[in-house]
This record gives sequence, C-alpha cells and structure tokens, in this order.
Amino acid sequence: MVLMSEAIRKSLENELAFMQRRHLKGQQIFLQGGMFCPAFGMVGTLVGLVKMMTDLTDIVQIANNMQVALLTTFYGSLICKYLIFTYRW
Repeated sequence: MVLMSEAIRKSLENELAFMQRRHLKGQQIFLQGGMFCPAFGMVGTLVGLVKMMTDLTDIVQIANNMQVALLTTFYGSLICKYLIFTYRW
C-alpha cells in the first residue's frame, strides 16, 4: 500500500513539473511578443512619416499620413500594455 501511494505521488509530481514547464513556455511567448509590440508600432510610425514627407504640398495627405503615424504608435503601446502585460505576475 505504501509502495503504491509513493508511485502515485511520484507520478503526480512528474505531471505537475511537466505542466509547469508547459505553462512557462506559453508565458515566455507572450512576454517576448509584448516586447515586440512597441517596435512594430514604431515601424508603422516611420512608414507614416516617410509617406508624409513624400508630398508636402497636399495638406490632406500630410494629415492622413500623420494620423497613420500616430495611430500605429498608439496601437503598439496599447496592445503591449493592456493585452499582453495586463496579467503579468
């Protein structure tokens, strides 16, 4: 009886360790993704600013491209802060 309970205990400990490693891998994916969100926002900002500088005579085009630049920065920060790092520890 003691031998069987020890085997069950060892099996459950192994299962728990496996589950903890699996969850840690998933957590690492979200943490690394959260580090890249602001970078993608900055890339969008650069795209918007470069497009804005191509035609400085059209004020509507400047405003639209500035909107793209600001929104990509905002969305990158928003996704990082509220969707990825909300449940961090």
